[in-house]
Amino acid sequence: MFRRTVLFGLAIVASLSACRPTVPHARYVTPWMGLPHQAIRDAHRPPREGTRATAYLAVAMYEAFAADPASGVNSLGGQLNGLWSLPVPPEGGVDGAIAAAAAARMVLAHFVSGSKVLADSISAAQLAARSREHVGEPLRVNSTRFGHDLAQALLTWADADGLATLRRRAGLRRPPTEITDADWATLRTFVVRTADECVATPAPAYSTRPNSEFWKMAKESYDSARAAPSDALEVARFWAEDSRAGGTLGARWTKILETVAKSRGGSAAATAEAFLLASLAMADAEVTVLRQGQRERVVSPALYVKRAINAQWTPLASPREPVYPSGPAAVAGAVSEVLARLFGDTTAFTDSAGPVARSVPGFGRARDEVATAGVHMGLHYFPSVRQGLWQGQCVADRVLGRLKTRG
Repeated sequence: MFRRTVLFGLAIVASLSACRPTVPHARYVTPWMGLPHQAIRDAHRPPREGTRATAYLAVAMYEAFAADPASGVNSLGGQLNGLWSLPVPPEGGVDGAIAAAAAARMVLAHFVSGSKVLADSISAAQLAARSREHVGEPLRVNSTRFGHDLAQALLTWADADGLATLRRRAGLRRPPTEITDADWATLRTFVVRTADECVATPAPAYSTRPNSEFWKMAKESYDSARAAPSDALEVARFWAEDSRAGGTLGARWTKILETVAKSRGGSAAATAEAFLLASLAMADAEVTVLRQGQRERVVSPALYVKRAINAQWTPLASPREPVYPSGPAAVAGAVSEVLARLFGDTTAFTDSAGPVARSVPGFGRARDEVATAGVHMGLHYFPSVRQGLWQGQCVADRVLGRLKTRG
């Protein structure tokens, strides 16, 4: 009799466990990661909008999982600049994956309307998958409604960051113009208090006099670019390919994170957390480096070398952004530090976003290649990339140190 009772009890427990919703997997996050950059590129809009939209998407998805008690991650309310008011999860609870998909659809539609068809498809597939994973209809309805409320609150917050005003101002100009680097440098940051919190060492005073500090800076970089072996130039071209196609290294690093997250697997909440930290680090690094670049206004290596060292020199590329500090180095410094702390610096990955797939032995190696590529392509001086890397590290330290995502 006792044995029958025990077996009956175990059967009930097993039945209840089978009906309990499965913990959502990383695949509920990874399909969304690259959508903003892809849609921005397809719409021929400024690539920096992709970095900004990705950051807001990451916040929305992470916050949806934070509303799910089973996720183990904390809400960002009061932790990000200007983000004070967020909706309260319903009493019946929230399924993080469904709420994240609902919020992601709305955020993407706000920033990049061209993503709607693909976003709707991903959302529908994930909703059906969660239904198969034992999420009942009442919880699905509550979670979808909460995702919409969350997205609306976050979009209200986003509209106050300065970008909407800049767009309107640029559209009113005759003829209409793009948002300038000087404009971008005024946007609200997410985690660093202001874009001046991580100020790099200023460039030396401009001078064409031989052996002046500026001349020596340019000569060192010029000599390195000329002496770079063919394999180093091949690596430099590999990392520069995105900018030629109208993209940014932000899109490239987001793809790297997606690749690593897919290979690692794990929970959707942990993947959303990694997506959040990496995206915010890149967005804040971009604004930070632009702010100082607008103050420095350092002449590019191509122009300076022609004036003061070798009038016949032609670099492999021309800069599209401030030269000092290096923007690509700052972004690489920020995101590589975040990823190294989350996954380990020696985590190898295959970068298939360039012209050819290429194996990279770790995030630090990728960071250093990006920085050196700027010098070899004739885009930046060595101090530009060193100070850019420092700025990125400074931003990453603030992001990782200030955001309390767990505990």
